[in-house]
Amino acid sequence: MRRKNQAAAQLGKLGGKARALALSPEQRIESARRAAHARWSIKMDNLVAEIADGTKELLRTVKKRQRLLPGRKRKR
Repeated sequence: MRRKNQAAAQLGKLGGKARALALSPEQRIESARRAAHARWSIKMDNLVAEIADGTKELLRTVKKRQRLLPGRKRKR
């Protein structure tokens, strides 16, 4: 198993905090806004894809059931 370099681990822990302290409040807000937008845009893309897949499946089911209804004439 590989051992972590303790000095590098300590610096890594300080990286995010040091960066946050170096940024102005406006820069932190903008960074947080961009991060939230990135997270939500991915979730929305996945949601839209799931809805599209569900809609296609629903349409297939409706068409299949319509074909099975008695007394219905087929359109040619």
